[in-house]
Amino acid sequence: KSSKNNSETLIKDYAAGHGLTGLLFLCCNPLLPLRLRSIDITVPSSYISIVKALEECCPWIKGKHSYVLEDINRVVEDSQEDGVEDGVEDVVTLAIHACGSLTDSVIRRAGEDNSSRIALMPCCPPSSKSLGIPLGIKRMYGNREATDIERCYVLKAKGYRVDFA
Repeated sequence: KSSKNNSETLIKDYAAGHGLTGLLFLCCNPLLPLRLRSIDITVPSSYISIVKALEECCPWIKGKHSYVLEDINRVVEDSQEDGVEDGVEDVVTLAIHACGSLTDSVIRRAGEDNSSRIALMPCCPPSSKSLGIPLGIKRMYGNREATDIERCYVLKAKGYRVDFA
């Protein structure tokens, strides 16, 4: 998406952990107006070392990232009433290694954030008892794949383009 009037794309990296993936987005796109908000319940000690190293070799990321200590289900945004922050034209949701039902919380938050794009790498699927997956799908594909199928249908229902390939 192109920038208008100096507006930015905000990358929200949920369950960010050490934050490397979101920071690499900033590093690899020096000409794009990007901002990163890493969100997790703790900041690993490695985060500071990673930031220092990346800011040394990619000085354009300085001041373009922050870390918010919050549970994904209780993140409080400093946003406008319409859900879009000042200077933000677009929101992209990122979640790498969002364990169990945390992936489902990320999908829910992406919808609430009006994210235009979502990049997920789910792991550790939740118990199949907690999801509305038909028994035949679970039996045929197993819990992990059935969970991903269910999530794809949830994303499709929210208006996202989903590629089942």
